[in-house]
Amino acid sequence: MNIYHLEDDLFQQLSFKKAFEANKLTDWSKLIAPDPKHLEDFWNNIANLTILDNDIFIVDIDLKLTFSGIDLASSIREKNKLCYIIFLTNDIDKGIDTINRAIYPYKYIIKSSLDSGYTELITELIKIKQMKLEDDTILKFKLGSELNLISIREINYFQSLKGFRSTAKIHLIYGQQLVEKKLAFFKALAEPFHFYNGLRDLSINIHNIKRMTATEEYIEFNNGEKLFISYRSIKKVEQFINEMF
Repeated sequence: MNIYHLEDDLFQQLSFKKAFEANKLTDWSKLIAPDPKHLEDFWNNIANLTILDNDIFIVDIDLKLTFSGIDLASSIREKNKLCYIIFLTNDIDKGIDTINRAIYPYKYIIKSSLDSGYTELITELIKIKQMKLEDDTILKFKLGSELNLISIREINYFQSLKGFRSTAKIHLIYGQQLVEKKLAFFKALAEPFHFYNGLRDLSINIHNIKRMTATEEYIEFNNGEKLFISYRSIKKVEQFINEMF
């Protein structure tokens, strides 16, 4: 597993490397931290870079260069749709910008909240490692004696059905599936994966959102499916995206 630290502050870069080594992340990953002076060269060469699905990119949004961290992350996401992107930022309002650029970051971390040991960031890196080891990207549930397996990345949202208290509809990237389970069951199951559960009848996978518009009252997912909900509901989803990390 490669972990890239894309930062234009050499002091921050060296401090993180020290914390990375102190927490023995070198036992299971390789840290790649381009010299801040050569970040533009790195950006220009992303198209030629081999990026694996389990690679992690830690990107400072607020790069003081001719391009932003969002520009950098956008190029990374174009190259690989599944790798992990963690944004470091002091601007909590950048979340919607990253959705509009179809970046779908794994997490935002507020730089000013990081201690000298980078505890929050190190913890998130370890979580990703554990998710990979435990195959937590697969949602598992039983229907009778049958075990069902669905990739989290294949789910757009869960929806309750009016008049059917014990049945939920799963909206997948390739179709829909009715399951005799309450929506509350799926909300609890999906919560660790940052689904938005603040609406009574829905549980939304924010990582599959392509764009959203409160004025036109819909959310569009990567596969083109549109979920029509109220202006107020969409603003709640926006707030969740901006604040959850």
